Formats: sequence, C-alpha cells, structure tokens
Amino acid sequence: MLSLFTTPSRLSQPTGLRHPAHRLLFPCAGFVLAGIALAFGASAADYPTTVQGLSNLVGYWQFESATQANSSVNGYTGSFLGNAAAGAPGSGPPLAGISGNSALVLDGIGDAVSTNLATDQANGSAATIVAWIRLNRQPSTDPDHNVYQIAARADKGDDLDFQINPDNLLHFFTDSGTSVASPDVLPLHQWMMVAATFDVGNADPNQWTRALYIDGRRVASDKPGMHSANLAAFTIGYSAVWDNRFFNGDIDEVALYDRALSDSEIKSLQDASGDLIFRSNFSY
Repeated sequence: MLSLFTTPSRLSQPTGLRHPAHRLLFPCAGFVLAGIALAFGASAADYPTTVQGLSNLVGYWQFESATQANSSVNGYTGSFLGNAAAGAPGSGPPLAGISGNSALVLDGIGDAVSTNLATDQANGSAATIVAWIRLNRQPSTDPDHNVYQIAARADKGDDLDFQINPDNLLHFFTDSGTSVASPDVLPLHQWMMVAATFDVGNADPNQWTRALYIDGRRVASDKPGMHSANLAAFTIGYSAVWDNRFFNGDIDEVALYDRALSDSEIKSLQDASGDLIFRSNFSY
C-alpha cells in the first residue's frame, strides 16, 4: 500500500488520472492520488502482457524459476554459463504482473547466458533490445574487463551489441564499428529499464535510425551505417565474439524484437512496469 506521506518527488507523473479536481484540492495531490490509483490496479496491462503484446517479439528471457535461462516465447532455450543463475524471488525489479520477480545474477567473472536463437532470426534491417539492469560497479573501475555486455548478437563488421563501454556510457553498435551512446553515466545499484532500437530498412539512408532509451525516455539517437543479416547467436551478459565482456550486476526481462519499437511503445513498457519510483533519481 502506498503511504500518503510519500514525497511527491519520488513518484512518477500521473498518467491514468484524468479528473481535473485533483489539481484544485492541494498542490501535488495528483501525484499521491495517481499512486493510489496504480496501487489499486487502475493502471494499464502488466509488464509481461505489454512486452508480449507488442508485435514481432522474437525472444523474452524472464529468469523465473519456471523458465530459468529459456525464453518465455517461441521455444528458444538458454544455458547458464559459469556461476550465472536465476536469483531468489524478489531479486529482480518490482514489476507489475510478476510476483516475487527474479533476475539473472552475474558476478562479472565468466557468468552469462548463451541461447540457441541464431540462424532462423536474422535481424537484418531492424531490431529492438529491451532489458532491466542493475550495475554493481562501473566498467572503468573493473580490473578484469572494462566493457559490460548487456545483450548481443556479436558479429565482426555487422554488430548488434548493446553494452556499457569503458566511458561508463550505454552504447549500441549496429554496423561496422559505430555506436550511439547515452549522454550520462549510468548509476550504480538501482534498476533501470534500458532499450536500444535501429532500423535501416528504408531505401533512403537518410531515414535510417538508431536510438537509446533509459526508463522509457529516448536519451540519444543518430543515423547508423548499413546492417546486413546477422546469424550470430543471441547472448546475455557476455559477447560470444569479443573476449572478456562479462556483465557485473543483475539483468532481467530481456526482450528481442525483429523491428524498431516506437518511442510510444518503449514508453508503454515503462508505464506497464507499475513501479512508482522514478528510477533515474532515486535508488531503492
């Protein structure tokens, strides 16, 4: 139950409340009332339903006790590498529709997930990767490796690599070496929803797009170079091509789409999370 004494700065902007009266009662009352509405189930569809309701979903790794390292859709299987494991109930982000959510727990020393998603899904001209992450440390301070792979279909010269680089910024590589990067360093010890999209399907290269999102908001975009069919295996928490890129932290709810989701679709995922904490400003 949401406390009425919760500070308004820690609540997200109300989206489901439409009655104007709340603006007339007290300053910031809309934040509290919207929180109460969400707490009692007045929000939209829950998170897994929203993920699976968007078209062209290829794979969805939830790391629950029932699925472990396997995708919840389309029958793709996965394997834990090293000491990687699905954590205890409650180890994942508190998402609407998942009771006692579990996450993939990685210590950055040889831990990761490999999958059999490969040749039957090419992601030739467009893709979206969505994941929830929680960092234990910044790559620049890690003595063992300074690139943290979130998820990838690593392929030299034809990248699909979603990662955190030595500059501690989020990067998405989709061509033969260029990336779009987030403007700010990612915080430690807090859950964030991160997403990356690209689309080079238009005949006009000026219409090609590539973008990064944090907590449902677009934070960076550019025009990428050419991307051809990629038949590499999909991996989570490491690169199958580039050595020693193991993620140090937790990863959850990894979704791969065979198209670029729109800004509004990415926001719909964030809205469906059901979490009232504004993650970018507050660590819980």
